[in-house]
Amino acid sequence: MNLRHALALAAWLFGAGLAQAAPNCALPAAADLRPGKDIAPDTDANRCLRRIVDRRPDYYMLVLSWSPGFCDGIRRRNGGSLPAGLDFQCGGRNRFGWIVHGLWGQSLAPDDCTTERGDRQPLHPRWCGGDLPPLPPTTFAGFMCTQPGADLLQGEWEKHGACGFADATAYFTKTKALYNALVLPDAPLRPPEIFRWMRETNPALRGVRMGWSGGSGELQVCYSTAWKPIDCPDAGRRQSRR
Repeated sequence: MNLRHALALAAWLFGAGLAQAAPNCALPAAADLRPGKDIAPDTDANRCLRRIVDRRPDYYMLVLSWSPGFCDGIRRRNGGSLPAGLDFQCGGRNRFGWIVHGLWGQSLAPDDCTTERGDRQPLHPRWCGGDLPPLPPTTFAGFMCTQPGADLLQGEWEKHGACGFADATAYFTKTKALYNALVLPDAPLRPPEIFRWMRETNPALRGVRMGWSGGSGELQVCYSTAWKPIDCPDAGRRQSRR
């Protein structure tokens, strides 16, 4: 165990003050709101993820990201600079902890696709509305402190939200409600510590198996189509439910 993981585990064991405080987030003024970057299926670098998979989700996955780690990684890859569109999240005026990457409709038996690198890519619902027009900037106003960025919100709506939701506001509202219902740690915990902490602190998650994306360091909480927490089907059999 490295030092960072040891400190995270110690914080979980002692527990005091570890629950995430409300983000220090000042919503942009109406005049500063801008449209999200226009995206389309054929712009995805992964050829498998360019496919339109228009099907109803069997369940949903709320994907949570540790914002300071994301921002640090972006700066490292860009020589200390921030790409356009990330100033609200990473520029320093706001403080975020765990944020929402997205709410993704998933299939229990997805078809497979082989990527350019020869990896297996499951084809979950994606791009159900095709190439959708940019949303009015005012659509983002109430959701920027949950998913901090117009580009992020626009992209998640087009890629995932249109699979299961009639409009973007309904999608963002449900995403925000699920996020607000969770108590999250104010530290970048990793498995297995984060699973234990989440189950201990969130009664609705006790006995529920969550998921983790090791490459991106993201926590996954899964829900039925009736919005009840469920085991994440791809979380693996070795994870303890305690």
